[in-house]
Amino acid sequence: MTVRSGGAAPRISVVAVVAALVFAIAGFYPLPAMLPDHAGLSSADVRYWIGASLLTLGPVLVLAALPFAALRALPRRLMAIVRRPPPPAFALLVGALFASASVVLAWYAFRFAPTTAQEIAQLWHARILLHGRLALPADPNFEFFAVDHVIDRGAWRSAYPIGGPLVLTLGYLMRARWLLNPLLGAGTAMLLYHVARRGYGDSQGRVVAALFALTPAALLMSARYMNHVPALFLAVASLALLAEWERAASPRRRQTLAALIGLCLGFMATIRPLDAVAVSVCVGVFQVVQIRRAPARWRELAVQAAAGAVGVTPLLYANWATAGGIFHFAYDAVWEPVRGPGVPGGPTGVPQALLTALAPAARSVAALNASVLAWPLPALLVAVAGLLSMRRITRWDALLLGLFGAQLVACALGGRDGESLGPRALYTALPTLVVLIARTPFLVADRWGGYWRHAAPLGALTCLAVAWLLPMGPYGALGLAREAHAAHESYTVDLAGAVRAAGIHHAVVFVHEPFGGRLMRRLWGVGFTRRAAAQAFARGDACSVLDAVTAAEADTTQPFDQRAQFAADRIATYAPGATPIRAVDSTIHISSALSLTPACRAELALDVRYGGMPFGNGLLLETIGPDGRIGGDVVYAADLGAHDEVLRARFGDRRWYRAWTERGPGGVLRAAVGPY
Repeated sequence: MTVRSGGAAPRISVVAVVAALVFAIAGFYPLPAMLPDHAGLSSADVRYWIGASLLTLGPVLVLAALPFAALRALPRRLMAIVRRPPPPAFALLVGALFASASVVLAWYAFRFAPTTAQEIAQLWHARILLHGRLALPADPNFEFFAVDHVIDRGAWRSAYPIGGPLVLTLGYLMRARWLLNPLLGAGTAMLLYHVARRGYGDSQGRVVAALFALTPAALLMSARYMNHVPALFLAVASLALLAEWERAASPRRRQTLAALIGLCLGFMATIRPLDAVAVSVCVGVFQVVQIRRAPARWRELAVQAAAGAVGVTPLLYANWATAGGIFHFAYDAVWEPVRGPGVPGGPTGVPQALLTALAPAARSVAALNASVLAWPLPALLVAVAGLLSMRRITRWDALLLGLFGAQLVACALGGRDGESLGPRALYTALPTLVVLIARTPFLVADRWGGYWRHAAPLGALTCLAVAWLLPMGPYGALGLAREAHAAHESYTVDLAGAVRAAGIHHAVVFVHEPFGGRLMRRLWGVGFTRRAAAQAFARGDACSVLDAVTAAEADTTQPFDQRAQFAADRIATYAPGATPIRAVDSTIHISSALSLTPACRAELALDVRYGGMPFGNGLLLETIGPDGRIGGDVVYAADLGAHDEVLRARFGDRRWYRAWTERGPGGVLRAAVGPY
């Protein structure tokens, strides 16, 4: 749909203008400014964008106005090089570039280690699956082996849909789990080239694929073990199949392609169900528009739906076998979320007003500006420029914008948030933004002509070069990688190597976590759910929480199902005094010096002595016995102080050790192991 602005002026796409307004409102102003804590806005980002663009992009745009033939010819020459390989060879080159860059970042930023509870939970579940089980029997001392996003009562498994762990089993079978997601990301880049080539022509398709292969958000996500990566691969695979379905001439080929689309979307639902629904709706609408005047082709959608049902079967079976119902998801068993605007949501269950409920979506959109491309310009500003330069909206434009909108709605309705080197909740919408930004130089040059025919591509090349070549603190691709390593350094220490170097056998190694982590585990151990523990920890004075949980552990006369309430009744609310008490663990809140009991002082001193090493990677070192119990030569457990003595009856015949972190030569954080 287009309108004329009057006279001979170029036509303006109404849909593009609406999309540009959505990007501007959600990503810049006024929505982010209205949210709590100005979610998504950062004065540091704004200063960087202004300074970096003036110092780098500004001079290039000025030079573009001067008659420098070599400079003006640079984009054309680079494009000739990009066009040189035939399509299959180019696709392989893009895939190889993506996989190589992602593997390098996986080592540089994460040392090939999982660095979030989500990754650890799904890797643990993958190991369970490799033992031929959907879940393990619950451990009798689960608090020593518990991790966020893992169910450890009734049955031991992750809180995520079965598809993510199932995909990760391939990494274990390859004996190179760190390589799986880079390969899937490479496949995504190759498939995206096919989609963009069919939708926008080979030249623009190649630029789209090359930009995706140099997108820090995609590379860093693929450098990890997150389930977003296989989900995006299947989403883009369904789009690539859709492009062929649209062009297919024979009914048999169309039905075959429809079946493959259904399988991809069904498999995607086993990994990230809400994302799969968003993609399925957009793909379905695209298909209905294409065949609405051909009733005989409706059977293709029936075949697709049947194949989708087959694809989603593993999820439904796993839900039924482990949670008692095909639509009973494990995540609800951990966090008991009640989702939707204006209702409690998330781990803490804090009631949300409508505006607050929009925060996850607005925060995610605003975060796209800095984290997706790491350019010296906000990514959404470039996207808005592309939208406002469109003469018309094609069916592929409409599909991709619809995918972005559907993902945004899913993010808002699901109450999902979380930023980990990019907005995770909008990761499936990443191709929309990459396609739009990659096409922006073409769109601007075509719409405005003249100076912009060489200024637009030169500006894009400059932004790309700045993102990858100039070290600028937390900005730029390398800056993001350095920031990622610093933020997750404690996860990357080599615990297994330290245990091997110490010659430890037939032992229990207690991993020393920060005080906050120890408190959370002990709350779980006396019967608090994950949500109740998060609430108690967030609202309570840490020393009071310690006293309450210690009393609950000591009172063996209390039935287990009453211990949580027994402890909750004894927790004092955190009320900050005039002089704040600072702890090594920044999550700890202590009201005043009057709260510091001897036991609490001792716990704080342990953090000073031993630092903090997350237990999660210790869980992934456990040996699972034939009976589904923890065993093997070395058992790893979270160090819970005096509460460790409950393990004497079970592991008293083993030597006990403690593992902690310390700074080695050159300030490198490393694992250390010593006698308990």
